[in-house]
Amino acid sequence: MLCSNNYLGKDYSKEEEELNHKYSEIEMNCGLSDSFRRKSMIKWRNMVFDLLIKHGLSKKSLNELSHTKQIHLRHAAAELFRYLNTKKIPLIIISASGVGEVIPQFLQNMGLKFPNQIFFTNHFVWDSAGKAVNIKRPIIHTMNKNALKIDLSISEGILNGRKNIVLLGDTIDDLEMAKNFTYNNIHTFCFLNKTTQKHLDIYKKAYDRVILDDGGMDDVLELVKKIILD
Repeated sequence: MLCSNNYLGKDYSKEEEELNHKYSEIEMNCGLSDSFRRKSMIKWRNMVFDLLIKHGLSKKSLNELSHTKQIHLRHAAAELFRYLNTKKIPLIIISASGVGEVIPQFLQNMGLKFPNQIFFTNHFVWDSAGKAVNIKRPIIHTMNKNALKIDLSISEGILNGRKNIVLLGDTIDDLEMAKNFTYNNIHTFCFLNKTTQKHLDIYKKAYDRVILDDGGMDDVLELVKKIILD
């Protein structure tokens, strides 16, 4: 969204799009070695963060981004968020995005930020003028989400005794997020926007359900309701 709206200028948009084109292909290519992909993901994240800082990312930019009308939730997502909150089901959001800090702000603006939500995102270090000057470590990237130390103290009582996971991802590596938790049952959904037939076949074998393009979260909501009723 920072690119499409030129929040940081046309030079930033051009450089970021070039990085995205190069490294998103590596991210989605399951035929490459994990070692090469992991090194590439770390390099990509660091280059994006350096680029954001270089072009003057500010808290003001993130605030403007969180209010943009060009960010749209998938169909049934709002209903899903409300239902999870009503039933006190924890929603854990793990994001490797360069501007993951905007996610809670966006949900707040939409009236969809609830106490059951826990966020793990990359965070910047800001100077007194509200400009980004560094990134907090460790960096979250596509291939290390399973290594996060989930601090249960921040959600005391919320996760205890819960043994069902509904995992939503958009890469093969997102399946590894489940390793952060102890569970009995897991249901996985992949939201795949851009892929080749070769990659699609791999994803269909790995995930329980693959939803293409801008497909909604209706099936996720239906499953969650079924689990509650059972």
